[in-house]
Amino acid sequence: MRVARGGSHRGRVKADARRDRVLARLGYRVLRLPAQLVLTQPREAAALVRAALAGGEH
Repeated sequence: MRVARGGSHRGRVKADARRDRVLARLGYRVLRLPAQLVLTQPREAAALVRAALAGGEH
């Protein structure tokens, strides 16, 4: 799991998409959650992760 804080990913949409494709080819699932959500509402963030794992969504 990686959490990006603040604006570290602004302007990196193409690079992020490229990395997501590489990770998917390697068998990883990518779930993007806003850092603010993870930092301020960790239970909600965890629920989203659990739901994604249970549903097999990427």
